[in-house]
Amino acid sequence: MSFEKALVSAKEHHHTPEGMPFSAHFEDRFTDSLPDLPTTKQLSNAFTLSKGPQLSSQRPLRIFYGFGLSYQDLTNYLTRHHLPLPPKTLNRALHQAHLRYRVLDHLCCLCDFYSLQLSPVSDVHANCELVLSLYDSYTITFGELVPEDEEEVLEIIRSALAMTGNVPPQWFYPMAQW
Repeated sequence: MSFEKALVSAKEHHHTPEGMPFSAHFEDRFTDSLPDLPTTKQLSNAFTLSKGPQLSSQRPLRIFYGFGLSYQDLTNYLTRHHLPLPPKTLNRALHQAHLRYRVLDHLCCLCDFYSLQLSPVSDVHANCELVLSLYDSYTITFGELVPEDEEEVLEIIRSALAMTGNVPPQWFYPMAQW
């Protein structure tokens, strides 16, 4: 079967749980009409996975809980902690990857929490380029730290990033869904 026929077949036979055709659901997921992000750590049903296997077209949008950062924040972090900066000869993509890897590796070691992620955010977040996340909406239900440990990790991150005040983590849309 050709790719085109398989795609037509999938669109004709696959429906979302609400009965919406696959193609309409797929197009709606990548428009500017994104649902409002939660303002607390508690997730609404719009972002919660159902039990059992789900095709990506049936899953809710994945969102990330953490702190918004820029690449300049990462450069400042490496400088402040006396860690090597990327070589000036690297192209932009490799330079950014190097920054993300070094900072994430260092923060995971400082926090002794190896589930941290550093991901590019959607351009709906005009004030940052990345999210340093503790959890995402798919893993929070089984990977959430106990409150005391979470507060300790948050304090280490705030201190290491030289954040002033008690900046709360928040939810972010990633650049891409996977």
